[in-house]
Amino acid sequence: MTTLAKFSPILWAPPEQSVQLDGLEIAAFGGTLHVSARDAGGTTLDISADGELIIRLSVPLGDASGYWHPGAGGGRNLPADWSTELRTSLVNSSPSGCLYDSAGRSIFGFSLDWYVREADMRYGVSEEHRRFGVWIAIGGGGQKQLRLTTPGRTVAETAASLRDWHRTLAASPAMAVPDAGRGVTYSTWYAFAQDVAAATVEKELAVAAESGLSLAILDDGWQQYGSGRGYAGCGDWVADPVKFPDLSAHVERAHALGYHYCAWVAPLLIGPRSQAFSQWSAYAPRYEDGLKCNVLDPRHAAVRQHIVSMCSRMLTEYGFDGLKIDFLDSCMTYAGSPAAAGQDIDDVGEAMAVLLGEIREEFDRIRPAGALIEFRQPYIGPAISRFANLLRVGDCPADAVTNRVGAIDLRLTAADAAVHSDPILWHDDAPVETIARQMQASLFSVPQLSVRLSEASAAHRAAIGFWTSFWQSSRDVLLQGDFEPGMPNALYPVVQASRGPECVIACYRPEPLSVDLGQWEQLQIVNSTDAATVILQANGTEVTRARVETWSAAGQSVGATDREFGAGLHTIAIPPFGLAKLVMLPQ
Repeated sequence: MTTLAKFSPILWAPPEQSVQLDGLEIAAFGGTLHVSARDAGGTTLDISADGELIIRLSVPLGDASGYWHPGAGGGRNLPADWSTELRTSLVNSSPSGCLYDSAGRSIFGFSLDWYVREADMRYGVSEEHRRFGVWIAIGGGGQKQLRLTTPGRTVAETAASLRDWHRTLAASPAMAVPDAGRGVTYSTWYAFAQDVAAATVEKELAVAAESGLSLAILDDGWQQYGSGRGYAGCGDWVADPVKFPDLSAHVERAHALGYHYCAWVAPLLIGPRSQAFSQWSAYAPRYEDGLKCNVLDPRHAAVRQHIVSMCSRMLTEYGFDGLKIDFLDSCMTYAGSPAAAGQDIDDVGEAMAVLLGEIREEFDRIRPAGALIEFRQPYIGPAISRFANLLRVGDCPADAVTNRVGAIDLRLTAADAAVHSDPILWHDDAPVETIARQMQASLFSVPQLSVRLSEASAAHRAAIGFWTSFWQSSRDVLLQGDFEPGMPNALYPVVQASRGPECVIACYRPEPLSVDLGQWEQLQIVNSTDAATVILQANGTEVTRARVETWSAAGQSVGATDREFGAGLHTIAIPPFGLAKLVMLPQ
């Protein structure tokens, strides 16, 4: 039964039980609701069920403008209630969301503590009832909790409130993020695809180190049979003897260049070309045509033991500091399927929680100073930071908008992990403004790069050096400061981060920036548009004097001047895709 069909009988039917809170109706079908706690941040409801439970959240449309959820991507619209379906689990989004109005303020925000096991969701506008609804179906009975946030906050504030709630439920603390996990990162994927080899990669790492990069990821292609699109050769996870005749020595040379080094693996994928296929294919009955391989079913204890052993060997035998563990969401091919003979766990999400927990334990043992584990969208739910400390935007080559939106969505979802951008790439003949735009899209995450810098022009390398240096000097503000990304339905056109006396504002669409200059000692404005000016709406009653220095997209100083800013509108000349720094002066 599809998700849509599952909800059809009760879609807008009178509820068996309901609770009204701030105009929101919470209805239960197959269970009972009880308000257990209310505080300034919101309301917690306890839910009991003997079997399958369906929860419906609904409000009159009012000024509803968009709906955000962790897997929203570019879709912030209000879909019809007959057009959406989603199956969540530990490795695929989460049962959370926020309906917001035209000012970007929440009408209601919610999350369930049922984010490990599988759940089915549906959401959208009822044409007949002129209401917006969210439906969540959960099996297995038992006790659950639903958290509803106080309305009227921004989407970012709502998401932060839900993250704080999830922290109180965590079975174990989040993985700590070593400082290495917040270093500008070199990825081999777009630069080389699968055509990697020890000498060429080391050449690039040496050049990239000159621009301040300090973390590297050896992506797909290092392994035996790792050539040609598709994953028919996956499963053995040993080094290609031609590309990497001594992989451990290659890792040592990367360490000598100053890098922490991670390798790509897709441990659930097993292809017919691998030697392991004959042994493990019985545990991988599903063939994925798009991947050209089978997918191991993690609900088998033997599969989990095999994967933990393989991942651990990557650190002990080759010396890597961590892994980029990919295609975890492929296990969702088994979601909802009945248990097979020999399985000890029936739910895919629970099986993955056990597997990833065991990998973390082994990595903590092998690298007690801090191993690195990278996951990428869409396995980004609220529990995932227990198992990974780097969360990366899903593949979006050269798409600065998707990279920016994906990074911000991860920031809103991830509790404690370091958020990384999708690797940045550009064509050799691109203007420096293109490079600046790509770097600026990644400002509020850890930038990853994937180009052959040894072949880049001097101008390109200078631009990378400038924006990398800017990011590094502002890193604590950008990653750990108070963070407000603004309007989600406009894909976050103005993003602000502040910490202590410093503030950074990135403008991705020409519109006035509203700030109180007296609040900061230093304000940096990134003009990530093709306009030559930025309009500043200065708030407050005091006149502020500031030293204003500007740079071009290429990182060249344009000039500096002292200015006074009274209340009202001011125009600041900033080159397209350039930077301005305002340092406040004594009155």
